Amino acid sequence: MVKLVEAMRKKNIPFSFLVGDLPTYKTIVQLKAENSEMYKDLIPILGAFHQQMSYIYAIYKRFKGSGMADTLVTAGVIMEGSVEQAL
Repeated sequence: MVKLVEAMRKKNIPFSFLVGDLPTYKTIVQLKAENSEMYKDLIPILGAFHQQMSYIYAIYKRFKGSGMADTLVTAGVIMEGSVEQAL
């Protein structure tokens, strides 16, 4: 992140998006919170796959028991028998 900020300053780039998987995203957000002035121009973004899985999990929690797990298995999103682990 330090190298990215330095490169942004050298190239006169006003801001940058930093995309990562869930563990990386959490670390980026934590580092940005601890060093808000240094990383003020970095915008952390959760990667697309992890965004989708977070949305599916939120919906699954809300509608658990309504047959959504069967729909995800039928659609091939999740393998049968791994719904609880995947979500």
